[in-house]
Amino acid sequence: MLSSREIQVADKISVLSAWQLAQLSLESATKKWIQVTLLGDKEWSPAWKMINPVTWVPFVLPKNNIIVPKLPNWSPDWTDEKTLDLLAENLWSTDVPITTEWENIPAETAEYLENLWFSVYPNSQILRTIQDRFTEKEAIKNKWLETAPFWVVNSQEDIESFISEHWWFESWYVLKTRKWWYDWHGQQRIKTKDDIEEAFWKLKSAKWWLIIEKMIDLSLEVSVIVARDRHWNIWNLEPILNIHEWWILRTSVTSAPIPKELKEKLTESAKKLISNWWDYVWILTIEFFIDKDWEIYVNELAPRTHNSWHATLDNGWTSQNDLWMDAISGRTINIVNWTRKVVMQNLLTPWSLFLYRILASENSWIKFYDYLKLSENDNWLWTAIRKVWHANILGDRVNDMIADFIRREKTLDDIKKI
Repeated sequence: MLSSREIQVADKISVLSAWQLAQLSLESATKKWIQVTLLGDKEWSPAWKMINPVTWVPFVLPKNNIIVPKLPNWSPDWTDEKTLDLLAENLWSTDVPITTEWENIPAETAEYLENLWFSVYPNSQILRTIQDRFTEKEAIKNKWLETAPFWVVNSQEDIESFISEHWWFESWYVLKTRKWWYDWHGQQRIKTKDDIEEAFWKLKSAKWWLIIEKMIDLSLEVSVIVARDRHWNIWNLEPILNIHEWWILRTSVTSAPIPKELKEKLTESAKKLISNWWDYVWILTIEFFIDKDWEIYVNELAPRTHNSWHATLDNGWTSQNDLWMDAISGRTINIVNWTRKVVMQNLLTPWSLFLYRILASENSWIKFYDYLKLSENDNWLWTAIRKVWHANILGDRVNDMIADFIRREKTLDDIKKI
């Protein structure tokens, strides 16, 4: 929501949700003397662990933390009007910009705050669009960029019809829920005709909210983060190369040997997308697929900071969190280029618990970011493949460090014996 009044540099902002991304943003907020008000769903959310009466006052004050109530099923009720009114009262002025930590904050929440004359980034309409994989991909194509072939699925017949129109099992396909889920959850691969029924019924609880895509013959995945600030200037950070394992992001590499021409095309495409999205003000992460013929496709959008860009926390240049704070607060963005190579390594359960034990925190080349409090008694750690931490590996011999890092990993059976 844009205001016609003159933009003042904000020294106070509000963030909806108080999990990992909000936690990592607080350092940038502190450097820029920005006070943060958090609206979270749990008292032990990671961002609140950063609150310290010595180091963080006046940037994140305990009284500035508001918790949304629970629904009968124990999910957070982000649309509770009494809580949103309390947030508005706490902020004092509608000049305080409000931002979301991730894209699944209900669009109704943003709309309610907009009706109270707050500016919310991204706005409620953009949230509605990106929260649905179908409308998200439609929006991408409306900005004149390519996606993998896709269509809405309401029945098994829809799946068969789509596959018959796209080279019947010449390649693989993926069935996805249109809303929620990530890291390959809520998705089923289809490799043969026999997979269709099983894939459909595994996701049957959301059968009216499914989408099917033709899988790209992938060569590379690269992410680009761009921003349009409140003065309508567009900025970008250099593309980052991503490496996946089990269809979950495992490694991101800065200063990767991506051909210069490809980098320029990716950056141009990212700027084209945000510049044609006239009401998009804030940061936007774009995941690109590059196929074997070097054709570029947009995989998905994230209206927020992104896992792949945690590498920028330690390479000495403008981090994604600096971009976040500058874009929302009305500051002048100053892009500083790479100063050292960084490899961001996601630590996935259950290996992360083992790695935490054997890697000393005093190692100068590695830095842990504690996302969740791990416990040996947390059974989900042993059954779910989840991103729990990330570690940034620093230095000129990054490849050697990665190899050594991976050699330290053990099999699940080995870990359980420890």
